[in-house]
Amino acid sequence: MMIAEPLEKYISAEEFMILANSREYADRNVELVDGVIVEMSKPGWKHGNIVAEFTRLLGNHVKPNKLGIVNSGDTAHVVGKKRSGRDTVRGIDIAFISQARIPAELPEGSVPFAPDLAIEVISPGNEAEDIHDKVLELLNAGCRLVLVLYPGSETIVAHTQQGARTYFPEDRLDFGDVLPGFSILVSDIFAAT
Repeated sequence: MMIAEPLEKYISAEEFMILANSREYADRNVELVDGVIVEMSKPGWKHGNIVAEFTRLLGNHVKPNKLGIVNSGDTAHVVGKKRSGRDTVRGIDIAFISQARIPAELPEGSVPFAPDLAIEVISPGNEAEDIHDKVLELLNAGCRLVLVLYPGSETIVAHTQQGARTYFPEDRLDFGDVLPGFSILVSDIFAAT
C-alpha cells in the first residue's frame, strides 16, 4: 500500500531513512520503492520463528568462521540509487555480508549496498509481483543469492544471476561460494514452526 505520493519530487534514500525513523512511522513497517514510501504488512509468529531459526543457523556458521555479518529484522539496504531521486531501500528479513565487503565503520542508518545473500520469508500479506520485483532489484544491485522461503509448502526458491531453482523439504541447500562450507537440509529451516 502506497503511503506518500510525492508532489514534485521523489524521496531519496537519505530522506527516507530520516522519515522511517520519525515518530510518524515508528509503528509502521515501510520500504522505499522507486522513490515512494510503501507500507509492508507486519510479519506474524511463524514468520518470526523462521527468521530467528535461520538467523541462528547462519550465525553459527558465519561467526566462528569469520565469514562476515548476518543481519535480520528487516535491516534496510539501499538497492537502487537514481539521479532522479527515485531510490529504492528494501528491508531484508535476513542478510549476509561477506567480510571483504564490510566497511571499516558500520553505518548508523541503512546499509548503502545490497548484501551477498538476501533471505525473504513469505507472509500472508505478500504479493507475488512485489516479491518478484524485490528479487530482481536485489540481483540487479549485486546480491549473489536471494532465497525466498515459502512456509506453507516448506519450500525455498533460490535465485541467482543464472536462474532459479526450487528446493523441497528433503533437499539439501548448498550456499556455494556465497557461504563456503555451509549447507543445510531444507526441513531443518522450517523445524521451529
